[in-house]
Amino acid sequence: MGNDNNNLIPALMLKLGLDISGAMAWAACYHVEVQKKFLNGRTKVPSWGPSTDMLAKEYIDGIATWPRATYCWSLEIQRS
Repeated sequence: MGNDNNNLIPALMLKLGLDISGAMAWAACYHVEVQKKFLNGRTKVPSWGPSTDMLAKEYIDGIATWPRATYCWSLEIQRS
């Protein structure tokens, strides 16, 4: 897509001195680690009462869907 300078894999290759395979493996492992932390954290959110709990759940659900939304948007936006 012509956006190699803004891609995670080339950035990891440069920063960590990895080849493409190593950078992809590092990113996959990191994703699994962060996903586990996030999902585990969702189970530990305290209660502040029904109305606030509903707002907190809505906010956390938004945070959970944000990366996918950004990914979809980045593929749909026209580059100049």
